[in-house]
Amino acid sequence: MPAATQTTSLDRPSTIAGRQLFAWQGWSLSIPREWNPLKLDGDWSGGVALLADLSEAKAGMRWAAIRESDDPAEAARKAMIGEVGVLAAEEARELAMPESSAWRASLLYVETEPPGRDVWVGVSAATGRLVQVAYHARRRDRALERDLLPTLADTPADRPMRWSALDLSCVTPAGFKLTERSFAAGDLRMAFSRGVERLTVRQIGPAALALARQPLEKWLAPHPLGLSRVYRAGERNAAEIDRMQGVKQRFIRRRRFVMHWRQPREIVLVAVHDPRRDRIVIVEGSSEDLAMEVAKSVGGENA
Repeated sequence: MPAATQTTSLDRPSTIAGRQLFAWQGWSLSIPREWNPLKLDGDWSGGVALLADLSEAKAGMRWAAIRESDDPAEAARKAMIGEVGVLAAEEARELAMPESSAWRASLLYVETEPPGRDVWVGVSAATGRLVQVAYHARRRDRALERDLLPTLADTPADRPMRWSALDLSCVTPAGFKLTERSFAAGDLRMAFSRGVERLTVRQIGPAALALARQPLEKWLAPHPLGLSRVYRAGERNAAEIDRMQGVKQRFIRRRRFVMHWRQPREIVLVAVHDPRRDRIVIVEGSSEDLAMEVAKSVGGENA
């Protein structure tokens, strides 16, 4: 009988100090602050995330949707074989997660002679997605099962979704899908859509340098910049979010572009200065309520 019939449990909480939240495509995981995403591919139904520090890769995630008719335990076993091979997969054991009802399958393989990879495969009860988490272990520290896996959570696509990568974090309303991202030094941006609704979250830092370059009002422009010909600038007012001061401006679609029905009738941009984090936060939404709601969530988890 394969060792996968053996069961172990996570019997103590994480000991990692100085953590940050990584959240992407519905998955969330608490990781050391020194780790950041090196590679992000795919979408909600399937993708890859590689996490690294300044010197080397530390952990990786791979997820995929499986059919409802698939047996979760068998799907997890096949994924484990694909990751570590047949012989090593026979040494994998069932792992009792802290919230056992959240997982329809849970298999852990621990490298017996590190350095090497510890690998966990699970099937989420919330979404039916299969996820693999691999940790590059230099020594037998049990960091994967003790420090990382207890923090892993999954969010269905029809729920509000948290995003957190590098220094940018926010919560998007249910149904919004990531359509674009740009992570440049000091200028982080994620764009989302839901039907004809659109949403862009941008963060610029350090704010002191950005505001020395130009005032906050000058940072207000529809994204991409080519949309400036489609929209005319409307009213501009002061904005305040959690005591952060800023401005908001409405952009109205020009009448001659009435056939551009895929573009929302109006765009509202909100820009605020967060002096505590030394960041400028800019949110562009297809309504004022949407822009203000999301702007309030930016930086909330890791601030």
